[in-house]
Amino acid sequence: MAEKQLMIIDCDAGIDDAQAIMMALCQPHIEVVAITCVAGNVSVQRVCHNVLRVLEVCGKLGKVPVYRGAEGPIINRGDPPATSVHGSDGLGDIPSSGALELEKHASAEHAVNKMIDLVVHQHHGEISLVALGPLTNLALAERMKPGFSKQLKMLSLFGGNTEGRGNTTISAEFNFYMDVEAADIVLQEFVCPVYVTGWEASLKHTIDWEWLYEWLNTKTKKGRFVKAVMDHLLQYYKGEWAQNELGEESNFIVCDQLSMAIAIDDKVVKKAHRHLVRVERQGSITRGQMVVDWCRHLGHKDNLNLVTEIDMQLVKDLMQASLND
Repeated sequence: MAEKQLMIIDCDAGIDDAQAIMMALCQPHIEVVAITCVAGNVSVQRVCHNVLRVLEVCGKLGKVPVYRGAEGPIINRGDPPATSVHGSDGLGDIPSSGALELEKHASAEHAVNKMIDLVVHQHHGEISLVALGPLTNLALAERMKPGFSKQLKMLSLFGGNTEGRGNTTISAEFNFYMDVEAADIVLQEFVCPVYVTGWEASLKHTIDWEWLYEWLNTKTKKGRFVKAVMDHLLQYYKGEWAQNELGEESNFIVCDQLSMAIAIDDKVVKKAHRHLVRVERQGSITRGQMVVDWCRHLGHKDNLNLVTEIDMQLVKDLMQASLND
């Protein structure tokens, strides 16, 4: 029997995070050894609750450890959560019961300490880390245990942008903007193989509405859950993102699902380019923008892989598998 692929999922548990988590949980070759929570779409306490709800729907409650991490960015800028997109609770404001009962399944150990323990002390070079929210926990792990990232098998993250197109400010993507300093630390200091899927990659790899609605009508417990949490997002989407900049009707944009698919199956990546990448920390307009050294002005040390082409049929297959019984 082939060895399991060990995975840590670091997330801020909005709707796309929930779907990405479900993609990993259903894969027989993936063992999720921890889900670590970080403030982003909603508060870190709410993130933990959302993760536990997803685990309950998937029959994994009590089987996958959940850890509470950073409650805010390294430097607190007072940025508001993305409740308009994901709902006030981060999962589309669908009714939830048994909050106190769910919270019993969250570990008391801090997420960053557990990440260091699993990666450095227990599983050298064996863990794939998937980062779906602000990178605060990752940056803290590297600073608390220098060389933490050397012990990772790989990092797949969703965040940043390659063309200066922002979805939170004029030039910054949400995950990087919510903790700019953490994003820059991770991009500068992580030395494992790093795959970055940015906002423009999402805009170029959308899902057609016909497939999406068929997927949302999957007649399973998990399918009904995803359909319920997606209702709020779809209403927001049709109002705010209904058209692209050319005035054409837009297909559905997926984000965290792409980075998770890459971690599950590397064949998802059709093309990636090695580049030196930094994050602008100070700009009055460009703070949080990911800056790619296209012409090597900063030197020749390429530090990560920018994913530019994705096999969307494989992504759809993984998404469909996540809702099957």
